[in-house]
Amino acid sequence: MDFDHKRTEAITNYVRGLLNDEDGKIIYLENREHLERINPEEAFRVFHQLLEENYSVDALLEVLDKAINVFHLSLENYKAEENQDLDVPFLNVLIRENQGFKDEIQKMKTILREKDPIKNKMVLKDHLKTCGQIEHHYLKKENILFPYLEKKHPHFKGVSIMWALHDSVRSLYKETLKSFESEQCTAADLNVKIGRLIFAWMGLVHKEEYILFPTAKDHFSLEEWSLMADQMFDYNFAFMDPPKYESKNAAQFDEENNDLVIQSQTGTLTAKQAFMIFNHLPVDLTYVDEKGRVVFFNKAKERFFPRSKAVIGRDVSDCHPPKSLDKVTAIVEEFKANKRDHVSFWIQLKEKKILIQYFALRDGQNNYRGVLEVSQDITDLQDLEGEKRLLDF
Repeated sequence: MDFDHKRTEAITNYVRGLLNDEDGKIIYLENREHLERINPEEAFRVFHQLLEENYSVDALLEVLDKAINVFHLSLENYKAEENQDLDVPFLNVLIRENQGFKDEIQKMKTILREKDPIKNKMVLKDHLKTCGQIEHHYLKKENILFPYLEKKHPHFKGVSIMWALHDSVRSLYKETLKSFESEQCTAADLNVKIGRLIFAWMGLVHKEEYILFPTAKDHFSLEEWSLMADQMFDYNFAFMDPPKYESKNAAQFDEENNDLVIQSQTGTLTAKQAFMIFNHLPVDLTYVDEKGRVVFFNKAKERFFPRSKAVIGRDVSDCHPPKSLDKVTAIVEEFKANKRDHVSFWIQLKEKKILIQYFALRDGQNNYRGVLEVSQDITDLQDLEGEKRLLDF
């Protein structure tokens, strides 16, 4: 994919002008020649540059759709010309999920065009719940595609903007579902709420199809795409059955037949035994080293927060949505400064109460060696009363 420094600089000036409330028509005409020739790679570089200039993700989201609308024709032309013959199963899955998503949205639009959508309220709600499958699509992007992009080149840090869009539509989706429970929700209210949600959803689809996917196609080898495909089965699939797929990658590590022996003051374990213990603990474990890189996670039977191998080596600052990044940074800094040893949070995850704890790890000389994140389902523990002794078994 061509990359033109002069064009990227001009387009960055245009978006910067939008951020600074300059006259949109004037800055468009000043940069029109370049705006009409932008390609997906340059779009990524523009927003990365603005993030580097300390414009916030929230500020960029304010002007994002306006900028993308200006870029649209050029991006559409590029999409039409790109190579469609590359066989990449992981990307094909993401594209198929989008198509199923658009089909489901079209069904909702048909109902909304009727004179009184309230009479079809329950049918509409069912379609809306079906659309919720798109969450599986977002998780595969966040936990597989985004880490690979971030490792490929610094300017792909701009995927944090798309992650923020994921969170935005997640909130809109929950809010819209709640409106169905209200008896005061009128046909007009329903049209407005669902219309706003569909607009946000389709905006994300377009940004994927016109910017994210074409750029990713140009940057990864078939081997890298194959590694991503191996990991997609750690997640559910949206609007489709799991595809038939045969891995082309030999196992890189065999936990079952590892002969490494770990000796300590409290005993001796084989690597196989150690991994078995980690994976049978009723908690999610993730270890981030002192350099801020994810180096290990366990494979608990039912993880609350999805993880895939793509996360290994990822900077912890890229593992959290932009809205919570400042909090994560503050916690790590307090751990490094020896001001805290642990912090705890708890959230409601559907019917489960999840306790999330961060522990500062320190060596024998009290040097900071990273953070251990431990997440546990404490729903049943909250109901414990009295005692239940071993003899009561």
